[in-house]
Formats: sequence, C-alpha cells, structure tokens
Amino acid sequence: MEYVYGALLLHKLGKEVSEENVKKVVAAAGENA
Repeated sequence: MEYVYGALLLHKLGKEVSEENVKKVVAAAGENA
C-alpha cells in the first residue's frame, strides 16, 4: 500500500510518477523499498 500512497503523493506534487521516484518516497518514509 505504501507504493500506492507514494505514487499519489508524487502525482499531487506534480512530479514524475516512476518506479525510481516511488521507491525514493517509500524509503524516505522509513519503509523497506
């Protein structure tokens, strides 16, 4: 579920929703990417 939230956050911020960016968001949130 963390990946879905990460993608939604990137979309909301106007950033590119890519696998790499989603992994960075999940890692920054403290989850295992």
